[in-house]
Amino acid sequence: MKYLLISALMASLVATTFQPVVAVEETLGQLSLKSFDKRPRGLAVEQKIRNENPSFIVRVDVDHDDNVYVDRDLMYVDVVSEKDGYLYLFYVQADEKILCVFPNKIQKNNAIQAHCKTTVPAETADFNLRVGAPFGEERLVAIVSLAPLSPKDFGVKSLTNLHATPIQKIDLFKAIDVELKEKPNEWAEHHVSITTHARPQQPIQQQHRLGLFVGIDRYADPGVTELSACEQDAKQLAKFMLKKGNLDAAIVLTNEDATLSKIRSAFSQLVANSKPQDEVFIYWSGHGSQIADDNGDERDGEDELLIPYDFDGSSLSSIKNSILIDDTFGRWIQELDKRKVVVIIDACHAGGQATGKSVEQNKNNFDFYLSENCRTKDIGQRDAALLLSSQASETSKVHRNGKISVMTHFLLEKLESDQGVTLETAFEYLKPRVIKYVEENYKNGCQNPVLSNSLGTVYLRP
Repeated sequence: MKYLLISALMASLVATTFQPVVAVEETLGQLSLKSFDKRPRGLAVEQKIRNENPSFIVRVDVDHDDNVYVDRDLMYVDVVSEKDGYLYLFYVQADEKILCVFPNKIQKNNAIQAHCKTTVPAETADFNLRVGAPFGEERLVAIVSLAPLSPKDFGVKSLTNLHATPIQKIDLFKAIDVELKEKPNEWAEHHVSITTHARPQQPIQQQHRLGLFVGIDRYADPGVTELSACEQDAKQLAKFMLKKGNLDAAIVLTNEDATLSKIRSAFSQLVANSKPQDEVFIYWSGHGSQIADDNGDERDGEDELLIPYDFDGSSLSSIKNSILIDDTFGRWIQELDKRKVVVIIDACHAGGQATGKSVEQNKNNFDFYLSENCRTKDIGQRDAALLLSSQASETSKVHRNGKISVMTHFLLEKLESDQGVTLETAFEYLKPRVIKYVEENYKNGCQNPVLSNSLGTVYLRP
């Protein structure tokens, strides 16, 4: 078992435990951020407009499943918010020019209701959004603020005099950075990338499979207990997925390389180098814990968190700046909308109730990302599939050989023995074996893996 035993200050986070898993040769030099060919996005807004820890979630979507449009195609945009607010929808062209397409001359009222879909253009509106030059990688950015913003914040006199109002980038940045940056609980955003082509349409790109594998045994903070199998867990699974799981590229971050900034950068690489319909696999093995919720979105009053290598437990402020909370993780996953995302966590207390959480019944349930996944589903976001090594009240065990976690051991055993292994068939194989192994090898041991999957058939080994 991998217990999270850390300093007295960190103990205030209501510590739980996160488990690790096994190894891979050091020759995996190709498993790095350099594995991905950088695709030009042409969008400076991506790094500027970003609220990673909103108190509510917004989702923007378009009517083409592959997010690809050709010259003269009509486009319809849907936005849903968890809270009532005021919607501002921006279209960032391939040449980086920005247009505010909502509110506009026809749809002037930008007040929206929680969980109600707003479509631009509306069915009754007498205007269209029709794709034209310039073509390339483009983006729709939806911002919902709890209070209305002034057109002056965007450098214009009005947002409702034209069908689409040109916005200077510097003014858009000012509106976000100055008006909203210091109020993270009062706004939320989501952006979706689209690709536009001149006719005839370019050949359809082949589906890709990408992966991120994180395993942390050692931590910079001496107050965090070291683990023994996490690095090998991440490396071994990554090696298999590259060799026989048909991954096109993978990022492996272990120990000193698994800092919060590098993990964030890895997610950005996954987004930049994937497209709708691609498959993305995310694996984590390391410590986890809980901290008091600070934005009111957790019903049990606790945010679950994962602990990167550079965790700093010297003060409450440093703790908050060096952890990966479930809200942020969920927001990162939202950037991968329309991809098939599989999240695998082999860690103590990995599972938990996605719904029905209450302070009375589940005070210490550790449900990293399950709640966020449920919330995004409520506003129409496509779910990620989750394979978790244990339920919320259980610890996850390490194999008696000390080199691999129990769930990951049986997961790899199934993957290595058969072809055509789906997430479902892997779970059916490993669950009874994990339960039996723990019962036989650990006194009073109990470990029940959890699978949450609404993606349909996803192959771990095609």
